[in-house]
Amino acid sequence: MYDACEVIQIRVSREKILQKLLQTYKTSPDICSAILNFVLEGEQGLDMDGVKREVFTIFWDMAFEKFFEGHTTLVPRVGPDIQDSDYQAIGRAISHSYLLTGIFPVTISKVFVVTLLVGKDVLSAEDYISGLLDHVSVYDSLQLKSALATSKSRGVFSEKMVEFLLEFLSGYGVVQSPTPSSLEDILVSVAKTELIAKPSVAIKEIKAGMFGGKFDKLWGNFRKTEVDQLYDKMRLTTPKVLQMICVDEMSLTKSQSQVLQFLKQYIKCLSPKELQSFLRYVTGSSLPAVDKINVLFHPQAGAVPLVYIHTCSAIIDLPCGGYTGFQDFRIQMDNTLQSPDAWRFTSA
Repeated sequence: MYDACEVIQIRVSREKILQKLLQTYKTSPDICSAILNFVLEGEQGLDMDGVKREVFTIFWDMAFEKFFEGHTTLVPRVGPDIQDSDYQAIGRAISHSYLLTGIFPVTISKVFVVTLLVGKDVLSAEDYISGLLDHVSVYDSLQLKSALATSKSRGVFSEKMVEFLLEFLSGYGVVQSPTPSSLEDILVSVAKTELIAKPSVAIKEIKAGMFGGKFDKLWGNFRKTEVDQLYDKMRLTTPKVLQMICVDEMSLTKSQSQVLQFLKQYIKCLSPKELQSFLRYVTGSSLPAVDKINVLFHPQAGAVPLVYIHTCSAIIDLPCGGYTGFQDFRIQMDNTLQSPDAWRFTSA
């Protein structure tokens, strides 16, 4: 998916992926014109995109922890320990990882990304409030939604609601007492400050990295609707994963059909976090960066049914049988996903 003539191999340990890639993007910006192939130290995987997806997934997890802040969605953290060159490297990584793997880090606040790619003038009050509700904690978000619902219905805030709002807003330096008619404007002002004004320096530097070199053609004509589409594409849902399952069901034996149904039922039972873990186990990315997950079957041998994963090809190779029922399938899959050894590449 990337038109580049040079292939560069990078050897790195899982623990040092953030350090290695940041340094690479800082000191060698021209590397963005190349295809990167990764070798994970101590592992045997040959990078045919699966290792690449795994490396960039780890990179973003580490980068979010060190350079960003927030809850469900994040914005860059501003501090004396962060250099402009860090933000520029992050910008290059956003563009390069997207071109190489199809992964876009939608954990970054959409309000921030729209401002970065399109400009803040296209954002509505609804966009700002939605962005703020995603940025704060789940508890605060639920309380704010309740308060906003009261505002829209022209109701009256309860004593407990007023107490919550005063405490919440004081954390953002707001001294004004909110009323049902003023709450929305106050929250829009808080969102503009937290999601755009505070990380404004980061916007400039990340944009410089994202738009550098050939990347200008990638983002130069972006509109808000295209940002919305990008975030929708990266949004992980259970129906989306189920639609990714690819297998010729008409050719399956009875036992294979049963195991396939176990797999689908297992996916339906996963929480959002567990769904991310499952998708990453199969594809190397916790975001839907591949179009399909191919399901194959192999003859069952031995007492314990074994599942084989081919991450680069996004293939899950299931045994034809050997399970006593769905609960047995679920327990064995859970045990696999919880095993540290299952997350290391063991073959090419």
